[in-house]
Amino acid sequence: MELAIAAHHGAEVILIYRLGISVSRMALGNPAVVGAVVYSEWPQALAQLRSLLLTRGWGHLDPISSGGTRRPLQLSSGLPPSLCWGELSIRFLLPLSFNNGHPVDQTIFSQLEQTLAQRFGGWTRFDHVEGGWWFEGRLCRDRLTCYEVVVRQEDFSYHEFLHMKSVLAREFEQIEVFMVGSPTRLL
Repeated sequence: MELAIAAHHGAEVILIYRLGISVSRMALGNPAVVGAVVYSEWPQALAQLRSLLLTRGWGHLDPISSGGTRRPLQLSSGLPPSLCWGELSIRFLLPLSFNNGHPVDQTIFSQLEQTLAQRFGGWTRFDHVEGGWWFEGRLCRDRLTCYEVVVRQEDFSYHEFLHMKSVLAREFEQIEVFMVGSPTRLL
């Protein structure tokens, strides 16, 4: 949805993702996407991003000034103020049953909710979510619950959420936990 909004308003987008992560052709082919940074380590990502910014003529966005001192990275996206965000909405899907068909004990959800409330000040849970994916030539289905937390962008830690994903995958006996973040604005 964010890519569609960016395309509608003529904003340019650079996708940044880790090597080995699958990005849909729909996202890569969106007219707003003007480049991609595919990395295995953060320093590599920063170097690629800096090069891409300079190539696109966006050198003024480089956080290191010509004198070598840091200044804030100020992005001017050209989007109207109503589409500028200060928070991130993080959503993740968790199965209601383990892969063996046994239901997930509600105490696991209660412990998770306690942790989310302590760390983020609250959470929202959307129940009765269904999902499907292809695996080994067949359609697999899941009954899921979706959690959402909102975090201020300055408090967001990518590594914290990667750690959370790995912990949740282990606790829910999953290969992967679907987690997405999108800019949002609290009204």
